Amino acid sequence: MNDGDMKIGFTVAPGVISILGQAKKNEQHDEHTVYLDGDLSQMAAQATFLKNHGIDVQFNNVYPCVKESEKEEPFQLIWKLRCNGWWNYEDQYAELGICTNEEFKQTLSKWCDDQKE
Repeated sequence: MNDGDMKIGFTVAPGVISILGQAKKNEQHDEHTVYLDGDLSQMAAQATFLKNHGIDVQFNNVYPCVKESEKEEPFQLIWKLRCNGWWNYEDQYAELGICTNEEFKQTLSKWCDDQKE
């Protein structure tokens, strides 16, 4: 390598390459209208997590999504097992009766405190 050459290295979180690969397909799954949320790493983790728990996850472009008619179970699993990015769904948890906004805030606060230890 010459003095003027620069070498750049980076790492990619597991599953992100898979998500980016979905973008190339650019398929639309009309029944899958409930999108998962978070950064690419979180969405990849959630998609893998849900698939491993038997949930039908499809991709609309790079975005993993589930069926509207089946949305309660994925959000229950993400909440109960604290899948990476679980904190992105306060409104959905309240809407589905999984927890109240107050329970969410208490759980998030405790989780953040636990992460500091």
